[in-house]
Amino acid sequence: RFQASPSNALLYYLITAIAVLISLILHENAHGFVALWSGDPTAKMLGRLSLNPSKHLDPLGTVSMLLFHFGWAKPVPINPQNFKHYKKDFIFVSLAGIAMNLLLFLLFMIVSVLLNQVLWNNAMIAPYSPSDFYFAPYNVISSMSVRYRDMLAPSELAGFLKVPALMYLQFFFQELSICNLSLAIFNLLPIPPLDGFRVIQGFAGKRMRITPQIMQIIQFAMIALLITGIISKVINFIFDPIYIGVLDLLNNLFGFA
Repeated sequence: RFQASPSNALLYYLITAIAVLISLILHENAHGFVALWSGDPTAKMLGRLSLNPSKHLDPLGTVSMLLFHFGWAKPVPINPQNFKHYKKDFIFVSLAGIAMNLLLFLLFMIVSVLLNQVLWNNAMIAPYSPSDFYFAPYNVISSMSVRYRDMLAPSELAGFLKVPALMYLQFFFQELSICNLSLAIFNLLPIPPLDGFRVIQGFAGKRMRITPQIMQIIQFAMIALLITGIISKVINFIFDPIYIGVLDLLNNLFGFA
């Protein structure tokens, strides 16, 4: 296996941090724009329809994204009383961030797989499967990764690559796809204040309320579940078959000839 190095580790965390920022910011902007289209200008008035990271990032949620690839940002403020159709708009606004992340996951996966066409020497990789080579750049750069195994020694890799610099670009798109799928799955959990719980609130209507005290207790419990790794196990259980399944599908559609 490739040995971890300070430069590899720094590059890994730099690329991951950028992917996290993009995923969280677009997630929150999706909530805000759908709320605006539904008649609520609260997010716009408070300056939350912005690509400025400082407007959206929650310190604990951002650290969680860097460490576990799932986390949260500051919820976009909304006033459901402004919605044109209370229940329908509340549900659409709640699902907007998840929908954005799933769309970005699919988009970045497609781009990553298409990059294989110009990244690898087809004649050299004939004995291998497309998925092996899709994950190779991920392992070369993030050598501390435990999700995937390396398959080539460094001395062997050069002959397989047509454009080595694209390896870093593919890794960036892979990180974006991983962050967005993880964020979507995490936010689907029916735990306040995550989007999954807000969807349930939307179906329940105005009757379902949670006091600030109960919300604080739930948030502490969620932090405990994060620390113990229980949430990670739940996320990975859902994440792995989706990610591998979509990858296999895209390799069949756009992979190596």
